[in-house]
Amino acid sequence: MKPYNRFKQKTFQAASLQRGSTLIEILVSMFILALGIMALLSMQVRTAAGIKEAENMSIIAQATQNLAEGMAINPTLNYTAATGGVPSKTTKNYSAYGGECPASAAVSAASGVIERSDLVTNQRNQFCATIQAIPGVQSIKAEMSAASGIIVTWTMATDGTASGVTYTYTQVLDQ
Repeated sequence: MKPYNRFKQKTFQAASLQRGSTLIEILVSMFILALGIMALLSMQVRTAAGIKEAENMSIIAQATQNLAEGMAINPTLNYTAATGGVPSKTTKNYSAYGGECPASAAVSAASGVIERSDLVTNQRNQFCATIQAIPGVQSIKAEMSAASGIIVTWTMATDGTASGVTYTYTQVLDQ
């Protein structure tokens, strides 16, 4: 008669119990994996929105900088003569650039001699056309004044809702 080996029998029982729990373990691990993938997809969507926001800020900053440089090389100069011991003084005035962007800004092609007023109009319209062409912007407003510089305010739609996030970019001009 063969001797009874009780260790072998317990090993067999443990293996049969293990076989039944592997299905549950697989389901739990798939659930955890699905949660991880959903978290990664959520982060991907947020990253894409952040990239779009940064791109819009970059476009507006570049357009504003271009306009500020155009304004700096084309100001109206105000000359005050010397009187009573006060030296003469020349100040820059950017009032020709003042106001808000028109609803539709058209840039005209230059031919021949360009007058100062035409240059001012073309620089403003080029700026306005650039910022109005930004995709995903619900509303945009640009103000140009000698006192405050160039202020651009725009609203971006977020998550498909009607109300969005409002941003402001300011470029101060040298006086």
